[in-house]
Amino acid sequence: MAPTLRNREALADKPASAQNSASPDKSHQNKKKAPSSEKKSKRKSDAISDGEKQTSTSEQTNANSKAGPKKSQTESNTAKKRKTSSPSSKSSDAATAKDKSHSPDVDLSSIHLEGEEDDSVPVYETCDMVRRKIEAYLLKKPGATHASFCRELSAQYHASSTSVSGKSLSNFRSQKGYDKGNTSSAFYAAYCYFEKLRIKEGKPKSKDRLKMEELWSEEGGFDISKASNQKRLFTGPGTRMNKDRYGQVTLHFPGGGEQTGVL
Repeated sequence: MAPTLRNREALADKPASAQNSASPDKSHQNKKKAPSSEKKSKRKSDAISDGEKQTSTSEQTNANSKAGPKKSQTESNTAKKRKTSSPSSKSSDAATAKDKSHSPDVDLSSIHLEGEEDDSVPVYETCDMVRRKIEAYLLKKPGATHASFCRELSAQYHASSTSVSGKSLSNFRSQKGYDKGNTSSAFYAAYCYFEKLRIKEGKPKSKDRLKMEELWSEEGGFDISKASNQKRLFTGPGTRMNKDRYGQVTLHFPGGGEQTGVL
């Protein structure tokens, strides 16, 4: 409804402050409305930030859950590698120990025996004495084999190409008797080897060794050229013969006399 002339005059007579009284109310209402809109925007931003936080947290959780199995799988693989590498290290240690057991304990190259150049070293031990030394040596060195020991024995020959084979060593070890196997290459070589070993270790001569030197020194050492089955000794009627483990022979004659020597 349009204001009448009277109303217009009434409005004109009102002061400006009264006419503008409505505008402050509107501005005040706008001011009141502004905080509510700010609160709404703040709530919205807070909600967005909370959503982002939840999203980042869930993403991090998913990433950790994915990385967890990988990490555990890596640790299990590392443990498997450790378990797998452990037997190989043990086997390598065992192989090293085996190689050490096959290697010679001492270097005998610096020891020289009289007559060694022409393979004529005087022997002052019987076959049984040398056999006992061989058995003790092989028992003391479990890793030693016939082949490795035969190489050590073959090295004792210098003037000839004689070598000690596993078969000749086995044949010599299987015999019994003070002079059984006296012509074997294993007998002479083993005597030289153990004599050098005794000198290297600084051990004194045994009682048996001293007894052999006493009995066989005039013969130039124990007989290693004539086989035991080729030895002959002729005696008269009624003569008795005794032979000891050193190869010393005693003849008892019917008249009461006796004679000793080596055979």
